[in-house]
Amino acid sequence: MKRVLVLSYHDYPSEGHALSRYIAIKKRGYDAHFFSLIATMPDKEPYVFDASKFFSPSFFWYRIKRKLNTFFRKACVIDGKEEYCYFNTSYYYPVSAKYILNHSISNPDAIILGWCDYFISPQILYELYKLTKAKIIIPMVDAHILGGGCHYPCDCTQYTSGCKKCPVLKNSRLPQRLYENKMKYLRDLPFTLVGTTYDLQRASKVPFLKNKEMLQTIGTPVIPFVKTKEEARKKFNIDIDDFVILCGGYSLSDKRKGFRYLLDAINQFNAVIISQRKVTLLMLGKDDMELPLPKEIKIIKPGFLNLEDLFIAYYAADVFVSPSIDDSGPYMVNYSIACGTPVISFPIGIALDLVKHKETGYLANYLDAASIADGLREFYEMQPEQYDKISKNCLNLMERLRKESEPWYMKVLE
Repeated sequence: MKRVLVLSYHDYPSEGHALSRYIAIKKRGYDAHFFSLIATMPDKEPYVFDASKFFSPSFFWYRIKRKLNTFFRKACVIDGKEEYCYFNTSYYYPVSAKYILNHSISNPDAIILGWCDYFISPQILYELYKLTKAKIIIPMVDAHILGGGCHYPCDCTQYTSGCKKCPVLKNSRLPQRLYENKMKYLRDLPFTLVGTTYDLQRASKVPFLKNKEMLQTIGTPVIPFVKTKEEARKKFNIDIDDFVILCGGYSLSDKRKGFRYLLDAINQFNAVIISQRKVTLLMLGKDDMELPLPKEIKIIKPGFLNLEDLFIAYYAADVFVSPSIDDSGPYMVNYSIACGTPVISFPIGIALDLVKHKETGYLANYLDAASIADGLREFYEMQPEQYDKISKNCLNLMERLRKESEPWYMKVLE
């Protein structure tokens, strides 16, 4: 039986995080073990800090160091560059490869890395391999592995050449130092990268990653029920004849999520449509953004939805728009295709694998709001029979991918 160690910054139970991956692997019959920097769950796996004990000395010290580091990092941030999502990556917490192995499993056959900022440095990863000779597997939940600390480089390509002039930080060599550290410890370290076509294409341009084993993966969610548009729209009090645009994200004001492009696109789209069909914008997530839209656009903001209501929102929509300017996902695209709802997206993230232009959605030109507007008009003016064909294309694509694929960890661990 393969012994598998899953490492993560935290033990959040949400689907897609490392703990859910650990549970899935364990259910498959592997001898799986989990280790995190901080623990939040009542039934805790091995960890370093107990985040549920807010005033414990160790966690109190952890929070102080986080605050201090965040303060000094913000002093280096150039205004207006928040979209690059540069997080702290100095790896200063008191944990070592030996500590991890002593408190989890000493002889794993495979080590799977979760989201691990502040925690697993290139050197620690190198030492884990030297001590265990385990197969190292790094799922690309974002682009952090590529360069000097950016989780989403957006239009910056310095991850291919050393991160010497970071557009986010000023008067700091931190990105360059981390990049050099990766060159030193990761260039000759054997490991497997798992990601979308978009992720792996970028990884292939990085000096310390281009020689690694790479495995493409596509999430294929199963939607447990089907709703007609009429049934779904009753949930949100939307007229059956409306043209419904769905969008969403944790924070609508997050620059990386690109909602400003969507709003601009809706304004352009609204200026040229001539039909009397009304338009509704169904906007999910935190209500933290002004919406300068024409008054004739009906806006519905239900906030955060549970998974069942989220699926109903997809069934209610005519099209889902994902305006992110950099992303490994978002997984909302996967959900949309699985519900048969076409997607409009820039050619980034999972859209390169799932959004087939004018077959399962519309690939807009990168950072071009007018192109998103063209996509909206395409679906707005589409005849019902043509729309039904595209919706079926979405369902058929997801069904085919389910039949052809198995969980990526099965491929890597066998």
